[in-house]
Amino acid sequence: AITLVSQYMVIFMLNKLKTLLFGSNKLKKELCQRPPLATDIIFVELSSYNFNKSEFNTLWEKIGTAFHINPQKLRLTDRFDVELKALDPWPVDGYITELEDLLHQHKKNTSKSKKTLHTLKDYVVYFLSK
Repeated sequence: AITLVSQYMVIFMLNKLKTLLFGSNKLKKELCQRPPLATDIIFVELSSYNFNKSEFNTLWEKIGTAFHINPQKLRLTDRFDVELKALDPWPVDGYITELEDLLHQHKKNTSKSKKTLHTLKDYVVYFLSK
């Protein structure tokens, strides 16, 4: 027979596993409740790179679509292993995989070396760099 203490331990461990696998629901809620930030403002933060605004807007929309969130709720400083992980219900083969596929399709005809990407800014700069 399972004791009451054992039941609580099992529930505790399952909740810890859920948080590890699926991120924090609290963080996801905070991200979804962020005030919207116009894409133009985000683009200005990248002005030193001289990217094409239309290409940036298209990419930013695709990123929002991949994470099932209004792109105006995203920030260039959002990290894949923290904020974006909280939005991704399937850490293996989930939304981040969609971005990897998009990047691979876009870069397959270039000789650009692979780079570790930590934030959305890293992703955007790598994606849009010629």
